[in-house]
Amino acid sequence: MKAKKINSSRAAYNTCTRIFEYPFRDIRTSDLQNIIDNCGKNYPTLRNIKILFNQMYAYAIKNNLCSTDYAKFVDIAKYKDRNPNSYDRQPFSKEQLNVLWSQKEDIYIQMILILCYTGVRVSELLDLKKQNVNLDEHYFTITKSKTQSGIRKVPIGTMIYPFFKAWYESSQCDYVFHTPDQKHFTYRNYYSYWNPFMVRFEYDQTPHCCRHTCVSLLATAQVSQTYQKLIVGHKGAMSITESVYTHIEMSELIKAIDSVYYPEEIIKEVKKSNLFLDMYEELQTPEGKIAVEELNFDKIYSEELNVNTLDDFSYSEVKEVHKKLKKVK
Repeated sequence: MKAKKINSSRAAYNTCTRIFEYPFRDIRTSDLQNIIDNCGKNYPTLRNIKILFNQMYAYAIKNNLCSTDYAKFVDIAKYKDRNPNSYDRQPFSKEQLNVLWSQKEDIYIQMILILCYTGVRVSELLDLKKQNVNLDEHYFTITKSKTQSGIRKVPIGTMIYPFFKAWYESSQCDYVFHTPDQKHFTYRNYYSYWNPFMVRFEYDQTPHCCRHTCVSLLATAQVSQTYQKLIVGHKGAMSITESVYTHIEMSELIKAIDSVYYPEEIIKEVKKSNLFLDMYEELQTPEGKIAVEELNFDKIYSEELNVNTLDDFSYSEVKEVHKKLKKVK
């Protein structure tokens, strides 16, 4: 076999990483089609992948490893006109992000938002272990990636931190993101949630579009190229000048991701919670109690910290108490 043919076969094989651990007899057409639909490759490469599928099933059926040729049902014809030099990676628009944020109580919508505001690949998120998460410092570490620059520390933005923390604390297995029965979230598991959401909202994005969304958000917020590369782990090599910035403090990267677009009501909600948490200890002091009494804000003062009580107050009310407290003290 010629070297070029070997390289083409190897490249096709490497696009199938999401099913590497599947028993061959358990693979179905949907698994193969997901590879075609979401790898972002051009038509000539998709044809090589389809050839690989055909070869695998020809061998498997010949050797009685399976009885059905699922490869023959895989459709690549719809990608025939795909530009070989471009990829269909449509970021989520602000309007679409607003819809997702409005559904933020759904833990699987939270995963989509985490992908959009961290820029990690789906495989990087699903394979993230709790031992590689630093909640105190608001970042996690990607220890295995498809490129060397993908090995990185990723900031957890202020707005998505509650989602991340909740997933982490709910996990009873090694991984942050897990199935309801506390098992590793595989790519196949994830698509069983992703696809219904896209149908429900009438969106046509793929999971990789989340990564593209993060890049787009950072660029729109005029975050420097250096910071963008550090956050999303772009495969493009840094210049010699950029490479000296690899010691940038995590707090700076968190500020960068916090500077991108979020719905205004989400920003106010988080600010409200942060103000409450900042002043809670002060509210326990004699001076703090005076401020509470003067503003008739007794409900926010309690022996137990309960952020849910904030639902009864607007951001401006909490801000007013905070301001008043500072004056009293």
